[in-house]
Amino acid sequence: MPRNVISKKPYRGINHFLLSASKYVQPYWLTMRQTNELGGHVRKGEESTIVVFWKVDDLKLSSEILDTEGRDDRNRRRFLLRYYRVFNLEQCELPQAVVDKLPKVETQEHTPISACAEIIGCMPNAPEFSTLDRKHFTAH
Repeated sequence: MPRNVISKKPYRGINHFLLSASKYVQPYWLTMRQTNELGGHVRKGEESTIVVFWKVDDLKLSSEILDTEGRDDRNRRRFLLRYYRVFNLEQCELPQAVVDKLPKVETQEHTPISACAEIIGCMPNAPEFSTLDRKHFTAH
């Protein structure tokens, strides 16, 4: 589950979807500022992913403001929307001491399904598959 490196809190809502759809295996994300505060840096040329923060506040209005504005309601809502650019742990260079404190991510080896391999083998213009590394696969 995608989570922030510093707070360890998982991302929720649309942020969970946006970060889960990335190409990275590591579930840890951080801002440029957080990276710098940890004594690291984001590798040159890396692109960020946008996450959003929003909340709704109910504001209590004083009677003076209500009298001058001529309003009957005693509550108003304030909507706050911000966005942040985050980077995956794989895009950053962090001190080894910081990386060692993070829980290890368990990965599983890809085991081809024979029925699927047979279907692809029978295709007239079957795509060719190759491995970039042990974690990512690509079709050509």
